[in-house]
Amino acid sequence: MEKCERVLGFYLAVLIKFFTFASDQKGVTMSFLWWGFVAVWALWSERPDTSATQKTAFKPLPVPLLAVERPTVQWDHFKIDLYNLDLTKFQDTFIVSLKNAKIPYCGRVTSHFGFRGVRFHYGTDIKLWTGDSVRVAFDGIVRVVRWEPGYGRFIVVTHPNGLETLYAHLSKALVKSGQRVKAGEVIGLGGNTGRSTGSHLHFEIRFLGEPINPEIVMDFEKGIIKKETLYITKALFEHLKEIKKAVYIRVRRGDSLWSIARRYGTTVYALRRLNHLGRRSVIYPGQRLRIR
Repeated sequence: MEKCERVLGFYLAVLIKFFTFASDQKGVTMSFLWWGFVAVWALWSERPDTSATQKTAFKPLPVPLLAVERPTVQWDHFKIDLYNLDLTKFQDTFIVSLKNAKIPYCGRVTSHFGFRGVRFHYGTDIKLWTGDSVRVAFDGIVRVVRWEPGYGRFIVVTHPNGLETLYAHLSKALVKSGQRVKAGEVIGLGGNTGRSTGSHLHFEIRFLGEPINPEIVMDFEKGIIKKETLYITKALFEHLKEIKKAVYIRVRRGDSLWSIARRYGTTVYALRRLNHLGRRSVIYPGQRLRIR
């Protein structure tokens, strides 16, 4: 501001000089205009620089949002989990808007989120028929479209609300990586590809690469969204602690549930519960059993 005042003072001095000593000479008007232009230019060049303020006020988007808005940041067309984070130590609360969300497929749930035998099931299975339309849950960008032995043909979509969704065992993908999609848009056809015993949709919701229970958010049988806002806290990732604590062994020749329980200090009932075994279930050498 001091520089601006000096420029204005100089401009006034020039005006006084012209009107005092050169009022009867030609070109006074042109000189007046010229010096006026110089003063205006000087004032403009001395204006406050707001670019630094704008830069310091910028707040980086959360990582999942960066992946949508800036595909060059942690953007991968192959991996499912980009982040490899331990969310059991997650201390923040991340608020996710679920407005305008759509159910990928409305049908009977055949398998829930959680341990299924010795494997942890990271999503929800919904019964469908091969060729049925599968819809994307939220607006977003298609990140992965490929095939692998477990999921079969599957699609991963990154969403601006911070989540990612996965749609597996498809018979056909109708979108390409990098394509923008709207909630409710058909992105694939149901199928029975990969490790699957019948036509169904395997659906996952992930935050920073880690799955959360889709049935917290959606009722697939009624076809409704249960809530408009999801609060992401470490409580949603308690299952990760259980997965880490799980201990497995291979059944040896001559083993029985009773001998295994005695060897590892547990009970037959606990082994049956952890491995979803009935009273008449038979174990065999080489079988993988969970003992903790």
